[in-house]
Amino acid sequence: MKDGLYIAALDLGSHTIRLVVAEWTKSAYHIVGVGTAPAVGIKKGTVVDIEAVEQGIRAAADRAARMIDRPITAAVVGVGGPSVAVVETTGVVAVGRDDREIRQDDVDRVIEAAKIVHLPPDRVIVDVVPTAYAVDGLSGVRDPRGMLGMRLEVRGRLVSAAKTAIHNTLRALDRAEVEPLALVLPAFGAGWAYLDPDARRAGAVWIDMGAETTTVAVWQDGELHDLVVLPFGGAYLTRDIAHGLATSEDVAEGLKLKYGTSTVQEAADGVTFKVTPIGKSAATVVSQVELAEIIEPRLVEMLALIREALEERDAAAVPAGVAWSGGTVALPGFLTVAREVVHPESRLAVPDQIGVREPGYAASIGMIEYAVRLGLLEADPQAPRRRAGGGGSREAGFLAKVKSWLSELI
Repeated sequence: MKDGLYIAALDLGSHTIRLVVAEWTKSAYHIVGVGTAPAVGIKKGTVVDIEAVEQGIRAAADRAARMIDRPITAAVVGVGGPSVAVVETTGVVAVGRDDREIRQDDVDRVIEAAKIVHLPPDRVIVDVVPTAYAVDGLSGVRDPRGMLGMRLEVRGRLVSAAKTAIHNTLRALDRAEVEPLALVLPAFGAGWAYLDPDARRAGAVWIDMGAETTTVAVWQDGELHDLVVLPFGGAYLTRDIAHGLATSEDVAEGLKLKYGTSTVQEAADGVTFKVTPIGKSAATVVSQVELAEIIEPRLVEMLALIREALEERDAAAVPAGVAWSGGTVALPGFLTVAREVVHPESRLAVPDQIGVREPGYAASIGMIEYAVRLGLLEADPQAPRRRAGGGGSREAGFLAKVKSWLSELI
């Protein structure tokens, strides 16, 4: 891959919209632009106010564009929310040309064949991620291009979501004038970025605790084995603080970020702050310990529900442990609780690139990792229209699908 290629990744979180731009130089990608905006109009990972999300996307894109001194009009976009589902799929095609050499168009055809599945009318296929190919019965092929054969098969993971959720996302992107290079599930790239190959083979879990949803991705035998999106996150802690201290959620969020700890043991008696309850004129002095007494029970409850979800999927004792990301896991003392409640081998998945060294950016970096593996980097992030490295039919097919969805649903 040549130097000077770019990719932008857009993470539509329930609390923050993040847009990260990476540039490929010297056989690696480097973060060159970051833009954020409040996620007004997004609930539980789903767009519920198109106009508000449009404005948030524009604000995040403008801030990132100023860092790289060029506009951003295309990005890889993450999809999430409770409607997202992942299932195994297979496809098979015949190699019809005389020389029997497998080429990119054969790979594209077999991936399209893997999309021939029955879905309810209110759902739509978002993506198919190949995990392995087979050529004339020879399995375990990572890249069949250039091989000779008569029959090409693929095994992969099919990602689907509620049609309404995808439509709302596409409409917000269209109004913000940001073209979706692809809609992707961040769990794929995050698994590649934060779980090493041995961990993915032995069994490991990536968990992203956002504001209103928690994504649990189970990896086994080197593949994304299962995924569930749970309907809770750090916003539940904020609401408990707001209720317990009789204040607004905006004030409660600020107190959580500045003074919050995951456990009472982590808090300090000598640290205090003032809160003026709603409807009162006099401020109340609150200690960090009192704040922790609100946070800890709810956090333990949420982690217990995550543990139950893992037990239902026979993944509570995965050998390689759990990698945690998302804004919620940045609370001091989080790993102490996670190791006690969920898995003793818990660690934080924190990007190591300059400018994004926070757990909340892990999903964005995962999408960039995904884009790099799929060859979606482009010479100019202002107008990426074809895949780097050739073979643009998959992207062209995706963009045609976007237009089809819009024309069907608008």
